[in-house]
Amino acid sequence: MTSTTRRRDAVENRERILQVGRQVLAASPDASLADIAQAAGVVRRTVYAHFPTREALLQTVAEEAAASVRDVLASLDTGDKPAETLARFVVNAWPVVDRYRLLVDLTTQNVAPDGVRDALAGIRADVVRLMRRGQEEGDFTAEVTAEVLAYTQQSLMLGLLAAVTDGVLDESEAAHTAAMLALQAVGVPTARRRKVLGDVRR
Repeated sequence: MTSTTRRRDAVENRERILQVGRQVLAASPDASLADIAQAAGVVRRTVYAHFPTREALLQTVAEEAAASVRDVLASLDTGDKPAETLARFVVNAWPVVDRYRLLVDLTTQNVAPDGVRDALAGIRADVVRLMRRGQEEGDFTAEVTAEVLAYTQQSLMLGLLAAVTDGVLDESEAAHTAAMLALQAVGVPTARRRKVLGDVRR
């Protein structure tokens, strides 16, 4: 086996462990690295070579999730008004948030390792900047701070994820509902909200 083949195999193993790890931890947040190794069809030594601890695997998953969400925000048209940017961000980020639901669960239960919290903090910082721009341009309410609005957005997403899980909200309507409530939470008037949501759905 050549060194190139070994490197390729190592990369493929790491990606498989991450993919299976997300699935296993989503189904069972207390799952061990041994459980993940078994599900991935590799020996424990292979998992430990990439992720020496469960916390290390979780931090990598969190960094992956944070990068995906931040990429969504970075890809949006900066020429849009803040209300449009927020709606598009929520709609486009929803599938990512849903895919990494295990991190949301850990954070909500206050059992996430510090590395996970640090990775996800970057998302909130980006949202705070969007909230602040919306306030400065008159799109969003200025009755509370941008930081409070950002936390409100986070709480909305968590609540809607729970609503989907519990069967209260249909998955097919979740992203649109999340965008509607996100705009409502920052004080966008009804008529403007409907127009923004209509534009986003096109």
